[in-house]
Amino acid sequence: MEQDLVDMLKELTSEFPWLSARYEYSEAWDTLLVSYAPRDKIFGDERVPSRMMMLEDELRDKYGEDAPLFCEEERLFKLSPGATLIAGSEFMSFQVPLGWDRSEEIYAYTEKESDYRVQNLSYRLAA
Repeated sequence: MEQDLVDMLKELTSEFPWLSARYEYSEAWDTLLVSYAPRDKIFGDERVPSRMMMLEDELRDKYGEDAPLFCEEERLFKLSPGATLIAGSEFMSFQVPLGWDRSEEIYAYTEKESDYRVQNLSYRLAA
C-alpha cells in the first residue's frame, strides 16, 4: 500500500509542482495518514481536487477500509516530525514538519515551530 501511495503522490506532485504531501503510518488509526499543502492553491484550481479524489478513490477501491486517510495542512490529524515528505515528485524521508513556509508561491514544511509564513508575515497556527 505504501508503494502505491508514494507512486500516487509522486504523480500528483509532478502534475502540480507546487503541491507537497507528507505521510506516515499511524498505529492509532491503523493506516497511512497523508496531508497535502498548500490548501489555498489546492482549492484554487478545480482540476486539483478532482485529480486528487480520482487517485484517492483508486486506493480506496484497492485497499477498502485500510486505505490511507487524507487531509490538507494537517487539519484532521497531526503527523510526527518523522513523517515522509514528497514534493516536486521527489521522495524525501525524515523531514521536520513542524510548520509551513511559503516562498514565491511555493509551500514547504520548515523546521520552525507551528508558524505559517506568507509574504514576510507570520501567523501562529490554531491549536
